[in-house]
Amino acid sequence: MRLYIWDGSFSSRLSLPAFAARTACLAFLLLPVLAGTGFAQSDPAAGLNPFSTRVGDVYDSLDLSTSNIFVRIPVRNKAGKIPFSYSLVMNSHASGGSGIWVVSGGLTGQLSLGPPQLRWQYYTPTCPGCTAIYLQNFYIVDSTGAQHALFLAQTDYLCSNGTAPATMAAYDGSGYSVSLNGFQQNTCDPIFTIYDKSGNAYAWQGNAIQDLDGALITLNTVTSTNSSGGAYTNTTTYTDTLGQIAMVMSTEPSTAPGSTAADDLTYTDAAGQTQTFQVNYSLYTQETTFGCLNAYRQVVPK
Repeated sequence: MRLYIWDGSFSSRLSLPAFAARTACLAFLLLPVLAGTGFAQSDPAAGLNPFSTRVGDVYDSLDLSTSNIFVRIPVRNKAGKIPFSYSLVMNSHASGGSGIWVVSGGLTGQLSLGPPQLRWQYYTPTCPGCTAIYLQNFYIVDSTGAQHALFLAQTDYLCSNGTAPATMAAYDGSGYSVSLNGFQQNTCDPIFTIYDKSGNAYAWQGNAIQDLDGALITLNTVTSTNSSGGAYTNTTTYTDTLGQIAMVMSTEPSTAPGSTAADDLTYTDAAGQTQTFQVNYSLYTQETTFGCLNAYRQVVPK
């Protein structure tokens, strides 16, 4: 067995041996579910966490402390001032509590350098006449799905249309920090910039990566619908630091509500040839051996 400590970079080689799934509740089925949005929204075990101990290979790895399975399938790599690297990423991890089980899964396309996401929680104090909304519990989710909790200058921030200058830093050694600059008009969503350990900046719109010298990778998404307004197609164009189109991704609509039938990934290689890949998605029912409850408190026996 080969062991590797992941230090936050994407150069560590991984090797995945055969392994036995842990049982809890008392046997989760750890088959990947190749549908949905990818990462479990609230699973702290997801992704490649700093200083985690992992076994695996180039494309998949297992976190020995959490049993989370991480899969990365490379699609497009292109040299540049900011290297362009696009992969299909998935986390598969079973967790449960109070008789409820959840198995995260689902492939999603990600740039290796982001853009990361900032997440938070809203709350209103429970007191007579209290209507103010506050933001708290900020954390960053990186391109692998790993969560990075942020150290706050104060415990919460009042939601308003004014400015709320603050700097928040991750305390897990990942090097992430956030500059909170204010709030969007008529919403409680903050205006912010995320910085990684190399100084690359990610604006709150999630459409650009900028390094310290001003070099940019940009993402431009156009959404179109059919004549009835039911089906939709999203087309995202990725432009690298040389101003060249690195890749185009388009989604094909599905007849199932809230799901995607396929992603079409297209780029021109170094020889000038067009390369096209299609990622197809299907919905699967998660099952357990002992008939545990799922997230909707439904019994799903094997």
